[in-house]
Amino acid sequence: KGFEDLIAVCAGLPDVRLFIIGEGPLRGLLEQRIAALGAGGTVQLVGSLPHEEVFAFLRRAHLFVLNSRYEGLPHIVLEAMAAGIPVVATDAGGTRELVQDRYNGLLVPPGDTARLERAMREALDDQALRERLIRNAAATLAAFTPAAQVEQTESLLMEAAGRAPEDAASRRVPVLFLSTARFMTQPDATFLKKWSGLQRFFGATVLSVHEGKGFLRTTAAGARWLLLPAGRHRFAAYVLYLFCAWWQCVRGALLGQYDAIIAQSPFQAVGPALALLPWRLLRVQKRPKLIIEIH
Repeated sequence: KGFEDLIAVCAGLPDVRLFIIGEGPLRGLLEQRIAALGAGGTVQLVGSLPHEEVFAFLRRAHLFVLNSRYEGLPHIVLEAMAAGIPVVATDAGGTRELVQDRYNGLLVPPGDTARLERAMREALDDQALRERLIRNAAATLAAFTPAAQVEQTESLLMEAAGRAPEDAASRRVPVLFLSTARFMTQPDATFLKKWSGLQRFFGATVLSVHEGKGFLRTTAAGARWLLLPAGRHRFAAYVLYLFCAWWQCVRGALLGQYDAIIAQSPFQAVGPALALLPWRLLRVQKRPKLIIEIH
């Protein structure tokens, strides 16, 4: 998420306080960065908060900054827009699907700290710009309502399964989701609303990760969850995820369990692509369709 660079930028901005919300294995590294820059009075690592408190933080803020080097479709940008604060974000992944530069936010190239600093200064100092960005962001939100997102997902799944949209009520589409979004043992209301709404259209099995140890099978919001330990070593965790994704896809294809497999990113798509290769080489038509989020 580019926190190290963001901390350095904020350390050089007078009268700015940076709050970083969340918890993870990089906390120690960020604490060292803050200490090295003497930014203890500027930067605060808040830690994990319930979703309601995160939104309350957003409503009190003057600016939201997303300094990612890679993104899918960042829902937190939509939440910042809903909270009524201007957004400065890097032009990474699917962020440009939400943020149009100088219309409803400011976009800067990933890794360009000088441009990031200038954009932050401009958004904080130019009241007319801030008001315009906030006003246009409110209009943008209409295209990303839960109902609109569910409808788009349904249409894509129906197309992948070779079925007409009116067939949705007759049989839910069996789908395997491959995600690395961490599953929380106490899911928040947004999580439950999202998955409960989608379950009207498909029966989902989700391969993801959790903070605990060992493998976990559970159900939540009508979906079946297969959870792997997130681990501290990213490479080892990815190899484990790759193998499990490959096996789940092979097993699902052999048993005819899924009409579609949805990978959150090309990284998550490696396992199913390898798993479905024999079916593709043999030109077997009845196989799961692989859908990859590419931004």
